Amino acid sequence: MASCSVAKACNASGAGPDGSGAGAAKVSSNNPNICSPLNQVATVCKLDKGMSRMMGCTNYNTMCVAGSKVPQCSSLPGLQDIPTSETVNKQVRLICEEMSMDGCERCMPSWAAGRTWADCDLLDTYGLLCYAMPEMPQCSDWHAMCKADPSLLFCHGAGGDSGGSGGSIAGPVMKMYFFEELPFYLLFKQWTPRTNTDLAGAWVAIFALGLLYELLQMLYGRFEAKFWARRAAMHSSGGCGLGPVPHDVEGGHGYGSGRPLGEGVDSEQNGVALTVALTDTAPACKGCCSGGDSHDVVSIETASTAAAVNVVPLQQSATGKLVGSSGGGACCRSSKSKAGCWGGAGSRLAARSGSYLQPDLLMMDLARGVSRFVLAGIAYLLMLAAMSYHVAIFFAVIAGVGVGSMLFGRWRFSSGTAEGYSHCGCGSS
Repeated sequence: MASCSVAKACNASGAGPDGSGAGAAKVSSNNPNICSPLNQVATVCKLDKGMSRMMGCTNYNTMCVAGSKVPQCSSLPGLQDIPTSETVNKQVRLICEEMSMDGCERCMPSWAAGRTWADCDLLDTYGLLCYAMPEMPQCSDWHAMCKADPSLLFCHGAGGDSGGSGGSIAGPVMKMYFFEELPFYLLFKQWTPRTNTDLAGAWVAIFALGLLYELLQMLYGRFEAKFWARRAAMHSSGGCGLGPVPHDVEGGHGYGSGRPLGEGVDSEQNGVALTVALTDTAPACKGCCSGGDSHDVVSIETASTAAAVNVVPLQQSATGKLVGSSGGGACCRSSKSKAGCWGGAGSRLAARSGSYLQPDLLMMDLARGVSRFVLAGIAYLLMLAAMSYHVAIFFAVIAGVGVGSMLFGRWRFSSGTAEGYSHCGCGSS
């Protein structure tokens, strides 16, 4: 019953048997008689709907009948501002069945067992729930109670359910709008900044998490770019490389087609969009390919990186296919492509290489999945931190991501050949 919550709070505060002790002021500083036993009995037997028929109310009902000469019956009329037990039981159940909150675990087992009344400290639980989320419509009676007596213990998230002088303490208020007050929940129940020092530590931690997110994105991008560049460095038995080129080149254009220097030929290979741009002549391959001839360099660019690659000049055959130029020992390399390769004199574009179930591809798929798992986890942690709605934490999130992008962004999108491979694709000496 609601009045029993008051009795527990009075006992925990040290108000004494007659309720006149100094501890009564901890329950309510506006009502000096709040801990009076007769006042609490009057609350149950006179004000609490349906409770007057209980056996314990027999003596009170006999003593305090209408027109009674007992002065305490009029001077201690009960706690007028406390909602009835029926109302509190109904509102707490509505709240806890709508969402799981701290405090609901006290009362839910009774309702789960099919009981109408919860076997818990109803008013204390009601105060905890409404203090945490005062905007809930079920808290209208709590607001009315606290408006009538703002000093009441149950209006400040503290009651007598757990015993002791302080009673049970509610968690921070959960606000659905930007605020600056302390304390507040941050990601975990145990992470509750309550002082400015706690807030400063939380700010640094969230800022660092934003930096970590940008750093890991950069490392992942470079890792995958190098994987594809290395995979493209295929070697023939003679030591001269075979490099992938776009399988279908728009209009059959190749080197020497009259397309301006640097103009791109777009293609999509294995789900990766590539831009192949003709550039100037690269230095001769040293010791890798026979003849030591110079070959032209193309740039294959992706969202993560770009790599210079060495190719043999292309010519268009009578059938419209692109073929390698005549001559011995051609040396070619590319990056991030599985399209067909060409080799020596007169060779045609080969079919796309390999199967989807190649071990190196499967390992890269696994690495990609793990990387995305970690990045998604950090991203959602940052999102939830921002959704704490604390202004300082919100700026910690966006500052961490912004500064991280500034520090690591250039490395994520930088271009160049894969480390350890020359422009000829024959490996660095």
